[in-house]
Amino acid sequence: MSTKTTWSLVFVAAILFAFIFFFEWPYRKALSQPPELHVFPGFNFTNVTRIQIQPANQVDMVVERTNSNWQLSQPISYSADRWKIELFLQKLAQLTMQGHITARELQERSDAQEEFGFDSKQLQFSIALEEGGHRRHLLIGKKMAVGEQVFAQVLGADGYYVIDSEFLKFIPRTEANWRDHSIANWSEIVFDTLRSKAANNSFELHFSATNFLWHMTKPLETRANNAKVNELLQKISTNEVSEFVSDDANADLDKFGLQPPALEIVFARGTNDLFALQLGKSPTNNPTQVFAKRRNHNTIFLIPAEPLAAWRLPYSDFRERHLANLPEKEIDHIEVSGEDKFVLTKQDDGAWAITGQPFTADADLVQEFLLRLDLAEIEVEKNVVTDFSTYGLAEPLLHYTLKVAHQSPTNRLRADPITQIDFGTNNGKIFAHRSDETSVSSIKLEDFQFFPRASWQMRNRQVWNFDSTNIVNVLIQQKGQSRQLIRNAKGDWIIAPGSQGIIDNIFALEEALHRLGQLKAVFWTARGEANWAKFGFKETDHQISLQLKRDGKIETLDLQFGGLSEFQHPYAAVTLNGEKLIFEFPWVLYYDFVLRDLSILPTSFPGTK
Repeated sequence: MSTKTTWSLVFVAAILFAFIFFFEWPYRKALSQPPELHVFPGFNFTNVTRIQIQPANQVDMVVERTNSNWQLSQPISYSADRWKIELFLQKLAQLTMQGHITARELQERSDAQEEFGFDSKQLQFSIALEEGGHRRHLLIGKKMAVGEQVFAQVLGADGYYVIDSEFLKFIPRTEANWRDHSIANWSEIVFDTLRSKAANNSFELHFSATNFLWHMTKPLETRANNAKVNELLQKISTNEVSEFVSDDANADLDKFGLQPPALEIVFARGTNDLFALQLGKSPTNNPTQVFAKRRNHNTIFLIPAEPLAAWRLPYSDFRERHLANLPEKEIDHIEVSGEDKFVLTKQDDGAWAITGQPFTADADLVQEFLLRLDLAEIEVEKNVVTDFSTYGLAEPLLHYTLKVAHQSPTNRLRADPITQIDFGTNNGKIFAHRSDETSVSSIKLEDFQFFPRASWQMRNRQVWNFDSTNIVNVLIQQKGQSRQLIRNAKGDWIIAPGSQGIIDNIFALEEALHRLGQLKAVFWTARGEANWAKFGFKETDHQISLQLKRDGKIETLDLQFGGLSEFQHPYAAVTLNGEKLIFEFPWVLYYDFVLRDLSILPTSFPGTK
């Protein structure tokens, strides 16, 4: 084969390849692609700025978007429901044709508009959209005789489409379907003041960004019930319009109980009113609803009455009924002036120190005290007091200062809350006064008795802590009789010479001594022996003396038992740091171990049979 022939064949092959690559291949690829089924190909619903919908026999409805907010502009001006509109646009973007009647096929039908429902008498909806620089227009005709489809037409496109009638559920029939049913756009109302106005009851509340608490400023300065106010605000923010009643600027407001309103709730920032909700009366046939409107707006609507009912209550119902109302974060500094003066300070490791004392505080007791102080309920005796001597508060029986002294991850919300509370008494009644209020309140005696008045009441309740193997001698004395137990050289327990009785169960005795070595008071009750008689120690007359050998030294620990407390715990007494302390002894330890293994006679408590 000649060179000329070879080059001719190569040239022909190149032409064939170019034809296949540039012409046939793209054609075949196009044929292999599925046809575009979307009614609006390339539709980007996020770019839509205006929607005009005309339902059959209804006025046009127009909504327009500015930034992310939608607003009805026809037939009225009103906030629109963003979520419903965007759901409609999403469904429109996903809308596909399930059938197609081409323009050529329609040429053979002389009455095509009437046949498919696109004449003025049968047309269901006309939907026009502005999407950036594009305008799209969709007509919805009549429903097919068989199946769940309707006919649709895109103006400017080829012929008619068949679409799923499910799409019709997302098209509004009236402007009320797309109105925003929220009472207000709460994300844009940044308020710090609330005013509730009624005919015979008005009050004002202010929110502090410093301590995150509501405070009543009118008709008097006092703490507000923070939990209640926040709960009612939550109910308002989730309450929605049930029905739009009227948009008439000349509507008879008296007919709806809105002239004047029975109640007005104003949301303000300082003295600048941001939003005011006015409430009227309920429809005669539906007491669960109430007529309402926004101040300076014409629209009257119905909303559920229950979430707003509490705002009609007297201002006294919005007062804080708890004594302390402590912050959410932890109090870490407590100053006490009572029987003595001391300061409780929380350490970095969670322990509590007591100034000037050889012992630490009991962390659980401190937390229980703060909880009881926070939950103690008050009864207001007088709103404005100038003479505190009437209530025993001129020279308080007890004074607390509670504050957060140090920032930490758990208390950073409130930097400097300081709560000062004085307690006094008169005629057997306990009164309390906070330094940030003008009022005096009373509290229950049973609450007050748990508030510490002396440093020893807050000391660590661990009476002692030792290993029972260090005990070498146990002396039990009860009503003139005694029994002595000795640990011999082998480590076994025996009855000392001259003592009567036997050891029934050596293992039970060891367990009783082990538990006694970890003794922890239930409550500290008193100190000293001034009121010794009232605790029943003489009548019970039961004492245990333990001799311990530690670090080569012999140490003696004495434990005495008295009568029963009101909580049915036996009273007990020990000497710690040279001071006699009376406390309530653990019930289980006494009845299950002390009476069984460390007693001589059955115990009869004073006042019992």
